[in-house]
Amino acid sequence: MNAPPTINDFKLNNINCFEQNHQNNPIVGICIDKKCNIENKFMCLDCIFDLHNGHIGIKSKEIEEIVNKNLKENNNLIETFNKKYNEFKKMLRNKIDEFKKKNE
Repeated sequence: MNAPPTINDFKLNNINCFEQNHQNNPIVGICIDKKCNIENKFMCLDCIFDLHNGHIGIKSKEIEEIVNKNLKENNNLIETFNKKYNEFKKMLRNKIDEFKKKNE
């Protein structure tokens, strides 16, 4: 069994804004304001002033840290699972081989 791919570094600021006339601007945060009725929650600097002025937001750096921490924890779990799975396969193969030898 091949190990699943791991993602090592999530960068939100690699995404450019979706709003018209903002497409060259990197995302710097996400609006988390409960009163916000704007569909696009990703914010570039222009969005902060033009569309989400006065809204509560979270910086992309903080989001990246949270996501990367979770990715690292998940990657560690996947590595542990793969190690245990490979150990189990080896043990099972040995038991099958022992059984075959006894019944020859």
